[in-house]
Amino acid sequence: MKFRLTHAVAAALLAMGCGSSNGPGDVAEAFWTASKAGDIELAKTYVADGAKATMNNPGESQSLREFSLGDVTLDGDRATVETTVASEEMELAFETVLIREEGGWKVDLDATTDEMMKSLFGSTMGDLTKKMGEAIGDAVGESMKAVAEGMAEGLQAVGETLADSLKTDRRR
Repeated sequence: MKFRLTHAVAAALLAMGCGSSNGPGDVAEAFWTASKAGDIELAKTYVADGAKATMNNPGESQSLREFSLGDVTLDGDRATVETTVASEEMELAFETVLIREEGGWKVDLDATTDEMMKSLFGSTMGDLTKKMGEAIGDAVGESMKAVAEGMAEGLQAVGETLADSLKTDRRR
């Protein structure tokens, strides 16, 4: 009897999520592992109901080569997990967002997609700003070089004129 009661209590605790290893970090890990494997159906099981964002089927987008997860931050029924994903073309750092749903943690795909887009936009804007800065610097540098050369030529002409003037004055 004691053996059955212990199993019943353990099963109830596991069903309630107590003592299970399905915290937000674990769910994020399972979600990204399934995504990396291209198992979209399995990955969808870790996504909160009502997500408007859609998951791409393998082959429709850049394939996930690797991922890494960092610190987990809990804030009530919301959690974030520092995430870095890499494809052949790029690496992106953002937060995977999870919410409590029916006593467990699920990936908030809409919020996670928003975080990815913010990171991608920020990265793209940073690259664009750097390239624009370099282009402007090059253009300004070329302009300044042209101005300096023009000034040097002008000063040389003024110097030659003054020298000619002095020669003429000495002859008189």
